[in-house]
Amino acid sequence: MMSKSSLDRDLTLYLERKYNKVFLNSSEVEVETLANSNSVPSTSDKAETWLLRDVVEFINKPFYNKELNKMDKKTKKDYVITHISKSLDKVWKEMDYEASNA
Repeated sequence: MMSKSSLDRDLTLYLERKYNKVFLNSSEVEVETLANSNSVPSTSDKAETWLLRDVVEFINKPFYNKELNKMDKKTKKDYVITHISKSLDKVWKEMDYEASNA
C-alpha cells in the first residue's frame, strides 16, 4: 500500500491536471468527494471555495489510520474495498431515492 504522502501527492497531481486551478467550488468538491461540500472542511480564505489539499485530505482520511499501517497486505486490501463499497452503496441509495422522488 502507498504511503500517506505518496497517496496525497498522486491525488493532488491528478486534481491539478483535471481542474488546472488550486481552488474548487462547491459542485466540483461534491463531484470529487461524493459528499455534500458542507461536510468537507475548508482551509481556504476565499468564501465557498476549497483548496485541492482540503479535498485530498477528505478523500484519503479513511486511509490515514495508523492501525492500517500495521495490517498485512490482504487485510489492508479488504479494508479499502469494504470502505469504498460502503461509500458507493450510500451514493447509489441516495441516487435511487432522488430518482424515485422525481
